[in-house]
Parts: sequence; C-alpha cells; structure tokens
Amino acid sequence: ALALGRGAVLAGLIGCSALVPLMPTNDLKADLTLLSGLILLLGLYLVWRGRAVLSRSPLDLPLLTFLLAAVLATVFSPRPFLSLFPSRSRGDGLLVYAVYVLTAWAAARLKPNDLRVVLKAVLASATIIGAVAVAQFYGSDPLHWVGLRAIAPGQFFGILTPPTADLPLFGWRSFATLGNPIFLGGYALLILPIVIALLLATSGRQPVLAVLSVVLAVVYAALVVSASRVAFAGLALSWGALLLLPPRVPCLWRRVVLTAVLLVVVTAVLTLAGPGDQLIGRVKGGVNAQDASLRMKVFVWKHIIPLIAQRPLFGWGFSNLAGRLPGIGSKEYFEIYGFALSGIDTAHNETLHIAFSTGVIGLAAYLWIWAVVLKSLLASVRRDAGHRAAAAGMLAAMAGYFLWLQSAWSHIGPANVFWMLAGGSAALARSAQGVSSSPRDSPKR
Repeated sequence: ALALGRGAVLAGLIGCSALVPLMPTNDLKADLTLLSGLILLLGLYLVWRGRAVLSRSPLDLPLLTFLLAAVLATVFSPRPFLSLFPSRSRGDGLLVYAVYVLTAWAAARLKPNDLRVVLKAVLASATIIGAVAVAQFYGSDPLHWVGLRAIAPGQFFGILTPPTADLPLFGWRSFATLGNPIFLGGYALLILPIVIALLLATSGRQPVLAVLSVVLAVVYAALVVSASRVAFAGLALSWGALLLLPPRVPCLWRRVVLTAVLLVVVTAVLTLAGPGDQLIGRVKGGVNAQDASLRMKVFVWKHIIPLIAQRPLFGWGFSNLAGRLPGIGSKEYFEIYGFALSGIDTAHNETLHIAFSTGVIGLAAYLWIWAVVLKSLLASVRRDAGHRAAAAGMLAAMAGYFLWLQSAWSHIGPANVFWMLAGGSAALARSAQGVSSSPRDSPKR
C-alpha cells in the first residue's frame, strides 16, 4: 500500500503540473486537474493505510487557512454553485483551488529525488508547449493535429472548434496550449529560471547539458513569441535574482557566457526571421499612460475595489465578477474599450482577484503562503549545497511570477505549476534541515 500510495502521489503531481498545461482547452485542463486531485487523495490514503507517518510542513497552516477562507467564500457567495465548479472560460472554482492546495500539501512532503522526477516531467511538458508556440509563430499550429482549427498568421491564432474551446483573438502572438499569450508568458516565467540555474550548476555531464540547452532555447523562445511585456519584465527580475543567488560551481562565468550566447541567438532568429518585426514593435511600444492594455486594466482595478469593500470579509466567491463590475457601458468604458463586452470576468491583478474571490482572510492566507515559500527557498539556497541550484532557480522563478501576477491572475495551467513549486520549496527546505520530506517508513505504534 505504501509503494502504491507513493506512486499515486507522484502520478497525481505529474498529472496536475505537467499534463494539465498540455491540454488545449480549459475544460480539459479543469477535468484533468480534478482527476489529478482524486489520484492524489487515493495516493495519500494508501500511504496512510501503509502505516506511514505523514511529516509536518511549514505550509500546512497557511494552506489550511486559505482553503477554509475559500470554502467560506463559496458558502456565502451570492452564487455558491457558480463559485464551486470550475468555470468554462477561466477554470476558476473552489474545486480547482482545493486541488491546488492538495498539490502543494503533497509536494511539500516529497523526497528530493521524487521532486526531481516531477520537475523532469514539468520540463518535458514545457519543451512540448514551447515547440507548439514556436510553430504557431511561424504559421503552423500543431493543435490542428488534435482536431482544433488553426488560423493563418495575419488574422489570429485561435481555437474555434470544438465549442468548448477558448476564443483568444490576439493577432500573431502565440498561445501554445495555454489559450492566451499572457498565460504562455507567465508559464514560461516559472520554467526558465529553473532551467538556467540547473544549466549553470550542471558540470561534467554533456548529455544533460545538451538536453537543458534545448529546453532553455525552446522555453525562452515561447516566452518571446508570447510578446507579453509584463513577462519580459518578470524575466528581467528573475535574472536579477539569479545574479544575486548564483549556483556555486567552478568556472561559472563560462557557463553564463554560453547561456547568454544561446539566448541572444534565439532572440536574433525570432526577430530576424518570420514576423519578428512585430515583436520589435511590441517591445518598442513599451508601457505608457496611454497604452490601451494598461488603460483597460486600470479601469477594472478602479471599479473592482468598491466591490471588494462591499464584501471585505469573505469576498464574492470564485467566478462571480462577470456582470457585476460597475462602469460597464459608461462613457469612460467606451473611450477605453471602444466596443461592448458581454462582461468582464477577471480583475487582471492577482491581489485584487484573491481579495474579490475570498475576502481579506483569503488574501492574508494567500500572502502567508507566499511568505513561507520565499523563506523556505532562501533557507535552501543558504544551507543545502546539494539542491542550491534548484532552490535558486525556483526562487528566481517565484520573483518573476509574482511580478507577472500583478498584471494577471492565477489561471489554470500556469497556476498548477506554481502550486507544485510552492510545495516543492517546503520539501527542499526540509531537506536542507536534514529532515525527511516524505512519509517515514517506520510503522505507527
């Protein structure tokens, strides 16, 4: 039972963090997330039946507090059933967040070797997603192979069939299997710093270096073709964090130079071949007060704060913003958007999203989770020489992702990877302290 349980836990974590982002529609992502959660529950039950003692984690209390706040937000929501089940457009819902919490709770108890297996699966998945994004950028959409119609460059890359698919109208920007270029950028942000840190720290194993170089090139290309400016800013912050927390290996500067050359070559190929001129224009455009995207987000931020003030304690529940945002149809609205929308259903800011959905209690618990994650990763970087590279990469990834979240939100796909890494940070911290980070084999007395 113990062996089967551990296998099921690994399968559930790999399903949630590696397979879910590969799903081409949010419906499939939500279904596989819930299935992964059931597998995780089965695995944990078998571990318990195997008479193993589950060790504690510093994430346990903040995770439990956040889940409790989410449950209360759903119970007291104006539309509880809407808050409970995953939405078709966003994959938001209490059931999905319960799986996120369970994913972090289970990952926090992994042994370093088991965490390495999950990370390898995530990197393999990211390589496939990056390859799909690059193919879309050059006008060939592999999603067509699974029955989803591709749109030629110059119009838009969108998923039009089946009816359950998303409809992202984002021009030439790639979205891979994430349904939106914004989420592709956030997803790549979570992967790239980890790959860079592992590449810098790996020594003397040429096949491993070659594989990591390929993963780095493909995932970096995916971030570039997402053309997400906030993802570019997050990547700059991640690089800054890596410079402050470099893996301690001989001849590091040579590896840094080779990595930089690889990234420059990929950037040059993407900007000089194909529709790269649009990438250059996107970056040159920058962000200013008149930027259309920024004005849309500021409009939402300004009007969602009064809604949060109306229900500050428990919030409105998940997926309850559509049709409630004040200002829709006003003169300011049409000056900014220029067209009518059926309803804005997201805050475009993670802090406001969590505050609206779960209230100040949920927001406090969510920020508590972040604080524990960052503290755990810092402890691993300082104390654990064996896993310093992975911890440094995860810390840099979290820094960039947190910045990205201030212009986005926890969307199914990237969020699955974040919650697994959040739990993994606690597992690495336990390893740094010399404490077993998975269920102990000794029987109960």
